[in-house]
Amino acid sequence: FSMVAELMSVCWLSISGHISTKELSPGTHYAAYLVFKLTHDASGLASPQQRSVLSVGGRQSSTHTASLHPCNRTDSSCTGEMADGEPHDHERDDGVVVRYPGPRVDGWLELEMGDFHTGDSDDEATAAEDVDMILHECEELQWKKGLIIEGIEIRPKKIN
Repeated sequence: FSMVAELMSVCWLSISGHISTKELSPGTHYAAYLVFKLTHDASGLASPQQRSVLSVGGRQSSTHTASLHPCNRTDSSCTGEMADGEPHDHERDDGVVVRYPGPRVDGWLELEMGDFHTGDSDDEATAAEDVDMILHECEELQWKKGLIIEGIEIRPKKIN
């Protein structure tokens, strides 16, 4: 990404991206990642009230509750490996699983927004669908600042 955006001060947050599956390889499983950093004085971003929604062709593909602040690794209920950049999930007392960002080798953080599968190239119905990615928080309405957004990265995802 050649440019970044810094969140200065807002009480609600909405970040979105859009791509057509015709720009991606057919028959491939992908994940979308929000790539960002937090400034030293970042605030209001630790709340696990953000919601990431990914839809393909107008159909919701995945929805996650997320926090933009990295998981506190002293909390034994966080799972995932810090070094591999995979999402870290934490189950709250109320049973809701919250997705946390992980570090990247380039010094940025990434939060998996969701995943999807592109159709086969000979399937015209799925060959050129729109993929919409949204991360929003508009319920808590506390002031937020200090989020530097590099962009949304889409890359093939390994299926276990």
